[in-house]
Amino acid sequence: MLNSTMAKILLLANASSALLRCWVRLGDQNHQIHLVSTKAKDPSLGNVIFRRVHVKESTIRSYLKLLFTIKKIVKELKPDIIISHYTTNYGMIANHSGFHPHIAVVYGSDVFRKGFFLKLINRRVLRNADKIFVSAEHTRNFLHENYPLAKSKILTKSWGINTKLFTPEIRESRNFKTKILDELNLEPAGKYLLSPRLIGSVYNHEQILDAFALISRDYPEYKLIMMHYNIAATDKYYNQLKEKVRQLQLTDKIVWSGRYLSSEEMADLYSLAEVMINVPKYDQLASTLLEGLSCGCFSIVSNLPPYYEVVRDGWNGFILPVTTSKSIYKAFVKFVQKKNEYQHNALIGGKEILEKYREEYFISYIKDEVDLLVRTVKTRIK
Repeated sequence: MLNSTMAKILLLANASSALLRCWVRLGDQNHQIHLVSTKAKDPSLGNVIFRRVHVKESTIRSYLKLLFTIKKIVKELKPDIIISHYTTNYGMIANHSGFHPHIAVVYGSDVFRKGFFLKLINRRVLRNADKIFVSAEHTRNFLHENYPLAKSKILTKSWGINTKLFTPEIRESRNFKTKILDELNLEPAGKYLLSPRLIGSVYNHEQILDAFALISRDYPEYKLIMMHYNIAATDKYYNQLKEKVRQLQLTDKIVWSGRYLSSEEMADLYSLAEVMINVPKYDQLASTLLEGLSCGCFSIVSNLPPYYEVVRDGWNGFILPVTTSKSIYKAFVKFVQKKNEYQHNALIGGKEILEKYREEYFISYIKDEVDLLVRTVKTRIK
């Protein structure tokens, strides 16, 4: 340990995600953050010592190269703790490194997906980790019942919101902060729906497109903004969706992001859109949902337990009993019928969420847990 208050934290995660910001901010708490990733670092991730490991996607050789590199870094760096993100990726690497103490951060799509080998990987990673971090009580209960794991081992806290970026003020003032509207040819006074999740079958994008075909038929003035940028993992699904868009004759009504968008740019899109559609098959308390709600965006969401914490059905959003194209369409029609009332509620709700889920609350919580582990668990490699 560097001194009585400073720890060297080895963070293994997707560095291209701005969602890491609250974890990297542990560096503001007298800790030294070393971030290792196979991805380029998001510009918003500041106080961190970064190292990128260049590997090809999803091959055994790439995995072994990454594991060897991590073991070498551990030997040279002598960290006080490892924090890994996504159990079936960096969590597996951290587990195979044998280093302790280790916090395994669960995302949701890693542990909720079905499959014998996936569950085997998760079981090993989660049982061997010193602590597990989840962002929703529902996920904590799921891990406790299905793996099983002691609840005392599972830390639960929302990651929180960057309150300097995600606020209702942009929507109220219409003072957009970036050039993303110009880049995507969006009109400040235009009518838009937003699907904020990077395309993937888990997020029900096909149902969203089918629903939007119905919406476009009755409300042709609306366009749908969808998130896609060029990564190999989504290319096949993206091509399938593009073909679906063509068949539905929606080519002129779909706006693709075309690249990874910064948090500042996403804040502008959340503030521009009238409705956010967030309907995954499974999830924790997603940062995209919190960010959109805190910007005052009315939301249509799937019937998932964590979502009930922030969406009040029929007030600042609609919770669909079952996610289908027709249920999404019907929820949007209900929104249009009382749009002014719902938008007013969403603005009030955004201010409430902003106060309850401040990023600082998460940072204080996780710092205390990291400090406790560093003090009580002897650094070792099994």
